Amino acid sequence: MGGYHNWETSGSLVPQSTIGNAYNFNFWQHLDIFCYFSHERVTIPPSAWTNVAHRHGVQMIGTFITEWEQGAIENALLLQDIEFYADKLVAIMTYYQFDGWLINIETKLEDSKAAEKMRDFVRILTEKSHASDPKSLIIWYDSVLETGELKWQNHLNASNRIFFDACDGIFLNYNWKPELIKTSVENSGNRSRDIYTSCDIWGRGTFGGGGFSAHVASEIARENKTALALFGAGWTFERNQLSKLMFQLDERRLWEGLGNVEVLKNGDARDGTNFWNSQVEFNWKVAQGDVTCFQVENTGNSRMSQEISLKDHFDENFLDEQPPIVISASFRGENLGNLTALKIQVSLLDAEKSTVKNITLLKMIGCQLFQVEINLERCQLYVPWLWKECSSRDLQVDSSST
Repeated sequence: MGGYHNWETSGSLVPQSTIGNAYNFNFWQHLDIFCYFSHERVTIPPSAWTNVAHRHGVQMIGTFITEWEQGAIENALLLQDIEFYADKLVAIMTYYQFDGWLINIETKLEDSKAAEKMRDFVRILTEKSHASDPKSLIIWYDSVLETGELKWQNHLNASNRIFFDACDGIFLNYNWKPELIKTSVENSGNRSRDIYTSCDIWGRGTFGGGGFSAHVASEIARENKTALALFGAGWTFERNQLSKLMFQLDERRLWEGLGNVEVLKNGDARDGTNFWNSQVEFNWKVAQGDVTCFQVENTGNSRMSQEISLKDHFDENFLDEQPPIVISASFRGENLGNLTALKIQVSLLDAEKSTVKNITLLKMIGCQLFQVEINLERCQLYVPWLWKECSSRDLQVDSSST
């Protein structure tokens, strides 16, 4: 991952305006290797990232990638003088003091002879890198085959083995099934730890779905005694561009298993011009999708509420630390132009259900995300939603609590 801002690779200082709004990684203790990735031909990890990685005992590698039609032209040039280009990559690695390369050849080679020459390039690059730094790493991405064909295998087999044998490891493509990881281990000899079982955090065809379910792929890697490669961990940042707090919480949830807890359940609400006394009731349900949400059909006023016990969602030791509670909600739907007001009220209750504090946000106009952070002792939450003069259909209120 990488390349979130131009200044990250420009060599310039971090501009003052971006401080607090940049992707900063804080879970180095869970890594052995960090690959700084972009779709530029040669991606040199910024020195700041390399220094922080090394400070935490993590190796930093850059990326060499060829893609599409231009990539085919560049591959042909590369194979004309493989020692020259291997020397250049080693010189770059040595000068900028990082620890190796991910080699990502994602365009077909002319034929099997070209594939053999690419294998020789990978072998020479590995040998020269090790001569410069015995701990350096050259990792091959599962892409082209010994025939020169571009065809992702999603496992280690006889068709891509020549590249694996020439370097320090193989980063498998993301569309594998558990049985393919087992086969990869069988094909690796005694090098199962040099197989990087992949997981795309964005969930694009990856086993287990990625995201906060990345542990599913991790378990397969653990069972088969392979390494684990996570792609796109900056997903937590990119999905929370409007909320630094939610980025921090999602980042913690991804790497340590703590974070958002979806607490909504199906229930009832009332509909009518005088909703406090109205006997007209309708059901609302929890809709399944990208988020957990209320989904209702409403043409008048309504009031929805739910009581949440933190004890049902967190263990006692965690609650004894009195962590901050964040209520996050948004609303969306059709014909929102007629929506004039939305109010969310959070009531904190003690063990006897007496109100400790009420927090209310009013006049939410348009499709918005809003949050409230609470730092109080352990208690129960009473969360009512209220909106008025709403003529939209299928109005949804998305909510989660942390």
